[in-house]
Formats: sequence, C-alpha cells, structure tokens
Amino acid sequence: ARCVSYCSKVIYSLLTLATTLMKLRIIRSSAISALEKATDAYLIGLFEDNQLARRILVLLHGSSV
Repeated sequence: ARCVSYCSKVIYSLLTLATTLMKLRIIRSSAISALEKATDAYLIGLFEDNQLARRILVLLHGSSV
C-alpha cells in the first residue's frame, strides 16, 4: 500500500512536470514567433527608410546616386 501511494505521487509529479514542459514549449514558440515578427517589421521599416533616403538623394543630386 505504501509503494502504491509513493508510485502515485511520482506519477502525478511526472505528469505535472510534463504539462509544465509543454506549456514552456508553447510559450517559447510564441516568444520566438513574436521576435521574428518584430525583426521583420524592423527590417522592412529600415529598408523603406533606406529607399526613401535614396529617392531624396536622387531628387537632390540627380540620378548619379
């Protein structure tokens, strides 16, 4: 009876650990996805700013830029 109680506690602990690990994977996956989106938005903005700067230079200095 003592072994059954101990085994039940161990199994419960392992299930709790497995559930926690699954939740952490989901959180990590969401965090990576958010970082990817933020990076994409930053790079797109950077390239758009670069294109705008290039257009302004072309307007100011002619087509030699």
